[in-house]
Amino acid sequence: MRELRALLDDYRRTLGPDHPETLEVEVELVDWLVCADRAGEAQSRIERLLGDFQRVFGPDHIETLRVPCYVADLLDRAGHRDEAAGRLRELHDDVYQLFDLGRTEVQEIREWIERWSANKWSSATASAERQLP
Repeated sequence: MRELRALLDDYRRTLGPDHPETLEVEVELVDWLVCADRAGEAQSRIERLLGDFQRVFGPDHIETLRVPCYVADLLDRAGHRDEAAGRLRELHDDVYQLFDLGRTEVQEIREWIERWSANKWSSATASAERQLP
């Protein structure tokens, strides 16, 4: 993880903090923090990153819309399943309102939501989710 932090520092210095590749390294660091059972630090970083993605790409950009998937996963790992489900419902609604359903990126997010909901949500929540358009 030390090497990843050093890489992130290099990217910030050479590319800038708002460069898309810098933001992707930040997401990678979050993944490593989760693997190291540091979910609290990971969650605070990913919440901050959501704001960064919204500022850099805009709230409706596909890269921005992927961040709530990470947030939901972290919330679930921390035992906040209902909040995670709420985040994914909001994302689900945003994806349907903003994009052509044939776009590959939208399909990927929809499939992620469906896989996650099938594996993680209670049967009542999953049943209600299936009724969404």
